[in-house]
Amino acid sequence: MKYKKISVIYNKNASGGKAEIKFNQLKNIITQKVPDAEIEYYNSESIKDMENYIVDLCYNKKADLLIPLGGDGTISSISNVLMTIDFDKRIPILPIPGGTGNSFLVDQNITTIDDAFEKFDPNGYFLSDIIEVKTNKRHFYCINIVGMGFISDVAEFAVKHKKSIGALSYILAVFTGLGKFKPYKTKITFSDHEQFNSDKVFFLTISNNKFTAAKFMVAPDADITDGLGDIIILHDINRFQFLKGFSKIFTGKHTHEKGCTYIKSSSLKIEADPLFYIMPDGDLLDDYSPVEINILKAQIKFALKS
Repeated sequence: MKYKKISVIYNKNASGGKAEIKFNQLKNIITQKVPDAEIEYYNSESIKDMENYIVDLCYNKKADLLIPLGGDGTISSISNVLMTIDFDKRIPILPIPGGTGNSFLVDQNITTIDDAFEKFDPNGYFLSDIIEVKTNKRHFYCINIVGMGFISDVAEFAVKHKKSIGALSYILAVFTGLGKFKPYKTKITFSDHEQFNSDKVFFLTISNNKFTAAKFMVAPDADITDGLGDIIILHDINRFQFLKGFSKIFTGKHTHEKGCTYIKSSSLKIEADPLFYIMPDGDLLDDYSPVEINILKAQIKFALKS
């Protein structure tokens, strides 16, 4: 086996404490799957703590494989750290499902710890693309998806009301959001200088892989290694047509509905009125369009069979 020094990173308090249960399961399995490796277990208590730890691992060659226990947020956070490190010093990742959203892993047909080790490549890795996002306030990366429009408006409502009405906020957000929703006047300029224009955009996503929230097949033709983002735009339809299309997002059949435009591109710039909230990998930011997006090919090393 190529990997001799392995670092397992986790946060025992994540997912309401459920991560510690998952960690104990992982610890029992990993010693069976890689019995000859030197293994270090690291409980990361904050994002900054994790960043410092990964930088130290890479630059000081303290590990040749990183095994994070978590979901999409964990993979995205680690990818952001790795993008600050010279490519030849970035260590491969073997991600283990342990979060509330595991879209990246679902795309790789991984839903359990055993699945991850079935797909583990002990002698190599594949290179994944990553989405680069630039706004007026931030420059960052995400591994799965950037969402705007109705999807981010619903999230904004839910976040604002979650403390007062709990989980019900997400249900109310859909109905309240759609009832009050005003479509966006949108201009998108692509890498070949082609433009998309509409005065009535409901929903806009840029995907690196097929799934989001582990269950929604937003971009059924996405390929995380092709150097292209899959742009889905729902536009110029009424609310009934929007709900009809949105209800088919579990299977990916929404792309055949009226008003759905599906485009592949390596870069794009998005302008909107009113401004879009930006939501990368399911995380609603206090940040807005205009936004420039680039798909950077072959950046993150995953120790998985492609």
